[in-house]
Amino acid sequence: FGFYLDEPRSPLDVLRQDIVPMLPIGLGRTPSGLSPLPMNLNATASDAVVHIEVGINAELVGGVQLDTDNVVNDITINFAPRSGGEFDRTRRATGEVDAFGVSFPHPLARVSAQLFGQRSRRIESAYVYDSSTADRILNDYLSAFAMPVERVSLEVDLSLSWLRAGDVVEFTAP
Repeated sequence: FGFYLDEPRSPLDVLRQDIVPMLPIGLGRTPSGLSPLPMNLNATASDAVVHIEVGINAELVGGVQLDTDNVVNDITINFAPRSGGEFDRTRRATGEVDAFGVSFPHPLARVSAQLFGQRSRRIESAYVYDSSTADRILNDYLSAFAMPVERVSLEVDLSLSWLRAGDVVEFTAP
């Protein structure tokens, strides 16, 4: 893993703009400051560290918000940079079949496109040079963004103050 910067940038800018978008993580404020928050893309109920139930150990503040603004179901990555700012390679994950072998069909992308219409995004990486890494980035990206995010705000019992940002929880509301 190596790269160079051709203009002065802060380490935080490099992290936010170039590295975090390629990984299944987010950045969030925690009591320790700005921290990476892993997106557990394969989490199941058995991974939950606690069960939060409205009316028992939590109260719902407002309603459930469905965020469809960030849905992506057709993602292209340009990678393997060469001099002059151009990229040598491109891979694409979409719900469609590509006869040229540049893209691969992804079942989650297909379902998402049927529900929300085609929503495309292009990303570039100066740090990726092989197709398998590019494909992993595309797969993780679709796992994280092909479906909308449901957001809820809760007031929880003080007994749950041990929870950390990024913990997997199971949530039930009547």
